[in-house]
Parts: sequence; structure tokens; C-alpha cells
Amino acid sequence: MGSVPQGGLLVIHSGDTTNDRICRCSQVAKSHLFNSTKRLEHIQRLACLYITGAIRTTPTAALELITGLVPLPVFNKQEAMASCYRLRVSSQWFQNATITCIMSHHIPESLFPSDRVIPKYYFDKNYAVHIPKRDDWHNNNVSLNDDIVCFTVGSRLTQVGSSGSRVNIMNNQEEYCFPLGYYCSVYQAEIYAILACAQLCRMREEYGASVAICSDSQAALKSLSSAKVTSALVAQTVEELQLLSVHNNFRLLCVPGHCGFEGNEMADLLAKQASASSFTGPEPVFGLSTTTLRTNLRKWALKEQQISCQQNPGFRQAKLCINGPNPGLARFALGLRKQGLRLLTGLLTGHVSLNRHLTNMKLYAAL
Repeated sequence: MGSVPQGGLLVIHSGDTTNDRICRCSQVAKSHLFNSTKRLEHIQRLACLYITGAIRTTPTAALELITGLVPLPVFNKQEAMASCYRLRVSSQWFQNATITCIMSHHIPESLFPSDRVIPKYYFDKNYAVHIPKRDDWHNNNVSLNDDIVCFTVGSRLTQVGSSGSRVNIMNNQEEYCFPLGYYCSVYQAEIYAILACAQLCRMREEYGASVAICSDSQAALKSLSSAKVTSALVAQTVEELQLLSVHNNFRLLCVPGHCGFEGNEMADLLAKQASASSFTGPEPVFGLSTTTLRTNLRKWALKEQQISCQQNPGFRQAKLCINGPNPGLARFALGLRKQGLRLLTGLLTGHVSLNRHLTNMKLYAAL
């Protein structure tokens, strides 16, 4: 028979069968994994205690709710699913039925086509991207004397959960609305608005004209000016802008949002109307972005934390005061000074230096 010393080394005698060896090895591996998880959870508990300044009897689950930390077992699953998705998208994932089934069950969106592609490089661009300062716009240092001036805006309504884009061509007072469905992010809506505007301008078949597309999304404009592109939608937009700029003098401008500029304010209002409109057709409209998947994984982790808290029979007062994971509470708590955070933690959990709790800890008689 084999034996397992305290140091964790598995000793297998020659009389053991193959099945015995496999079973004992698996038991040792599970034991080491369990011990490692417990040690990591202990480290997270110490971090929560140091952050909040709470007394040592405060439950770990309550501290995690106050500080906005996800329990480590849930966080490990979240990161494992994110890594699996990243490797699968880059064609470096060797099929693992367990984690794939878990991810497809908890995050069905992971089965959608991805917007991420193998990096493409565009070094020679025929168009220019300008990001003036806000003061330059207010001081009228930015001229819009182009033959064609367009404003593009992407929007997403959180209440409805849908996105949309809007294009305004100021010279001809033309307006175009594009509902983009539920899975489109704000960033993708901004990029698609520029893509649709470039396609509309190219359909006009004008040559030698100066064209200016104004957008209030610096992230979208910086992506279009970058040489390295890892998004299929951005790559398509760059190629469309290249075609437009072959026979025209084309530029992209960043305009400050919500600052009273007529074209941008009108486009923003109409983009919200486009977001409220329903999309007709199969979804997602574009490939799923990595940011969207990360957001869904974060929502899943918070949901798992909520279930874990409900099933935990302890920290009764904290359950009454804290209704599950609350990012707003975590931001408020971490913005306090140490003394205020310690007081808030004690009030929410009931583990505070008052006579009742000290009596329960059998420390009151020693004071």
C-alpha cells in the first residue's frame, strides 16, 4: 500500500495496482488544490481586513461585499473562462470539453462569432485624423469649410439594452438612422457610424471634394489612426476610408460631445432614437467584442457571489444592510478614510467594538 507523509510526497509500494496509484495520485492532487485554494482565500481575507480595518471576527463574505471583491473560487472560474475565450478566438485553444461546456452554459454569448481577428497592419493611410483640444473648438480655431461635413454618433440605451448609430450630412440636411440590436457596444456603434458615413459619401461619386467626418469618440478615432488593427469592424472601416480618400481630400475630426455644437447635438439626439428602435434581422450584427464578453463574465461573477451570499447561513446583519453585491457601495466605501471605512464596516456587519459584540467575543470582562 502507498502512504502520504505530511510533506505531501506520495510513496507508492510495488504491491499497488495501477488503479490504486491513479486514485491515490488524484486524491493527493485534490488535497493540494483544496489547500492552495484555502491559502489564497486566507490571503484575500487578510487583504480585506487590512483595507477596512475591521476586527478579526468580521465574516469574509461581508468584507468582500463592502470592498467589491469577488470570492476567489468565482474569480478563478471567471479568469479561466476569459482565457479560454481569448485562446479560442486566436485559434490557440485545444478543445477541453469541461471548461467549454461550463462557459457555454453560463455565458451563451461566448458561442457567437468574435470581432477579434489576427492583427492587421495599415501603415500608409490616405486620410488624416485630428483631435483638437476643447478650447480650440470654443475659440473657433477649428474650421469646417469642407465641401461635405458629416457628424456621426453611436449610442446605447442601458434601460432598453439596445444600440444604434446616426449620421448627419450637414450640407444636404440628410439624416440616416441605423438600429444595431442588443449585443453591439457603444464603441462598435461609433465605429459603424463612421463606416456608414464613408459608404454614403463614396456612393455620391464625387471626386476632388474635401470631406470631414466629425465624431465625439476619441477611442474610435484613435483606433482608426492606429497602424495595428485587431477588430474586423475597424479593419473594414479603415479599408472603406482608404477607398474614399483615393479621389477626395478626407479627414476625421474629434468634436467635443455635449458642448452645444449643433450638428453633434442633433446627431446625438437622433442616435438615442435609433437605439430605442428595434433591429430587424439576426443578431449579433457584428462579431462579439472582447469587452462585451468581459462585461458578461463580470455580471456572471456578481450573480454567483449573490447566490453564495444567500446560501451562506452567517452574517445575518450584513445581509439585512447589504442587498448583495453593490459596485456603488464599494466605490463609496473605498473612497472613505480608514477610520470612516472601519466604522462603516462595523455598522453594516455588527462586528464592532461595542459591549454586546465584545461580550459575545468574551472580551468585555477583560476590559
